[in-house]
Amino acid sequence: EEFLIVLGNLDSRHAEASADRLRKAVESTTFQLAKDQELKLTVSVGLAFYDGHPDYDRLVSRGDAALYAAKNSGRNRCAVDLGKGPVTCRENPFDAIPRAK
Repeated sequence: EEFLIVLGNLDSRHAEASADRLRKAVESTTFQLAKDQELKLTVSVGLAFYDGHPDYDRLVSRGDAALYAAKNSGRNRCAVDLGKGPVTCRENPFDAIPRAK
């Protein structure tokens, strides 16, 4: 499945950290199914940031391209398109950023 999440008023560093927290939370969760079965999931995340262009489809397309870059580079990772060139896959964990209160 694919989902679109819009994070308003976050800079790229905080958005990346939020996406990675989500990825890690899903990865570390064991989902209980019927008959004592368990399911482990992972998440690939593609991020794109608004660059002032009025066509929102362009932004969604960049996010989708980043998502597929994350999937194609091994899954269970985040990738970002900052609109300044090719999609960059993040292979290392993001810097720990405390949550805003």
